[in-house]
Amino acid sequence: MTIKLIPGTISAVFLLTLSSTALGQELTCEGLDLLAEGTLDVRDALIEVGTIEENSELNEQLGDLINDLIEISDYEGSMQNQIDNMAAGWEELDGDMLMSGLNGAIASVEYLIDTECN
Repeated sequence: MTIKLIPGTISAVFLLTLSSTALGQELTCEGLDLLAEGTLDVRDALIEVGTIEENSELNEQLGDLINDLIEISDYEGSMQNQIDNMAAGWEELDGDMLMSGLNGAIASVEYLIDTECN
């Protein structure tokens, strides 16, 4: 099974370095910055790769990112809807829904950084 995001073939290897341990028990501005960077990296990799193989490293890392976003959704209520869209797109192999949720989550993380860290 694959999620088709854009026409093309796999053209890059993506390695996400963000993990839930980066956020720790407390939400920090540094953790938010790492999360923002990680979400942008995932989005860019999804666009570049175009297809996510079901058992691929990118697929696993996308699941980790969704879990990381769930951890901070209590701080930004509107993020939960975006996470739900990402998770549904991921589970249903719907690239459009996944990217829509991911872009919304990016906006929510950036909002948190702007309001809480700047």
